Amino acid sequence: MMYARVIDAAKRVKVPLVPPKLRGTTGIYVRDTLIASRDWEKSPANRTEGSERAIQPGALEAELLTKNNPLKDLFEWQTAAAARYDIPLTAWLEGKGASREAIRLIEFTINATDQRRASALMYLRDVLRVTRVAPDAPRDRPLYEARADGSSKYIGGGTLALPQAMAAYLGDAVRLQQPVAAVNQSDSGVEVVTLEGRRYRAGHVVCAAPLAVLRNISWNPAPQGALERLMYQSTNTSTTHIYFAVEKPYWDADIGEPGLFTDTALERVFAQRDVNSGEVTWLDCWINGSAAARVDVLDDAELRQFATRELERIRPAMRGKVRPIATHSWGRHPYIRGNKHEYAPGQMADLNAVLATPPALGRVFFAGEHFRVAEPGMEGAAESGQIAAVAIASA
Repeated sequence: MMYARVIDAAKRVKVPLVPPKLRGTTGIYVRDTLIASRDWEKSPANRTEGSERAIQPGALEAELLTKNNPLKDLFEWQTAAAARYDIPLTAWLEGKGASREAIRLIEFTINATDQRRASALMYLRDVLRVTRVAPDAPRDRPLYEARADGSSKYIGGGTLALPQAMAAYLGDAVRLQQPVAAVNQSDSGVEVVTLEGRRYRAGHVVCAAPLAVLRNISWNPAPQGALERLMYQSTNTSTTHIYFAVEKPYWDADIGEPGLFTDTALERVFAQRDVNSGEVTWLDCWINGSAAARVDVLDDAELRQFATRELERIRPAMRGKVRPIATHSWGRHPYIRGNKHEYAPGQMADLNAVLATPPALGRVFFAGEHFRVAEPGMEGAAESGQIAAVAIASA
């Protein structure tokens, strides 16, 4: 069952799982042209080729990666034969006959810094896990979109509610706001030193911080080999969101669809429906990868102004009918540095080597979604945490 560990944790700490917020239909803005989704296949702005033309641009990633996925088993990515796919995603797509335009459009949906810097093997592994659970998922929507058939659930009150409840469950043992400066080991244990000079000692440590954060910590002893290369050469891809309140419907004045796939700096605009009324009440401008890094140079006020101007430029019917209400950047967060770990071409071999035994540096055991074997997202973090806990118990 997908997310079994996370679902079990939510039940144990009494955090509700609720139906997902479903999205409104999505139109298209490509090559300076506003297009209804029903008109995409025959639009002059559609420069994809052959069978690609019938695929909505926001679904090209799901369709091309799923249709051509050579992996048949969730652990096949770890085999020597699969190493041939540890190449840039662009190169893999080109080898499968994807057009240049399809690859260009995928850049606006892929959760990667850049397709040229992301390992195809990493994405094929993750796509296989998603499609194995939902093989009948429609191909006309983004790869990770929630399903309306009851199989998808959200954490009630937002995702943060779960770790907060888990921390409360553990009582005063949890210490927050303790940035770590150094981790020192000896034959008898581990000492964790914070920026303020506080020292915490234990026999073993589980570290689930992202790799992009770990390289800002002083390690004694220092990592070597594959672990060192992963820690200091890999990256997190960023995501930035700008949220808008919908004050008046605007879609009937143009293409009839509230959401928008775009090839602009805003990338995608998801129209979110109210769970009870079904009405579109807010929008989520969802920007990934290098595009997120570009807009992250703006402060929150500048970003809201820019996003508003851009929406009104590409879709004049929105003028005066939507209002920016919030922004959020995963890349700016000092203790996360992005929303998802990304392995570059050639790095999956190092990951495989590190995962051959529980990822560890002496008495420090590593966990987190970046050290997942088969499970995605939060479940991958839970999976790796469980592996670390068992390793420590065995030690």
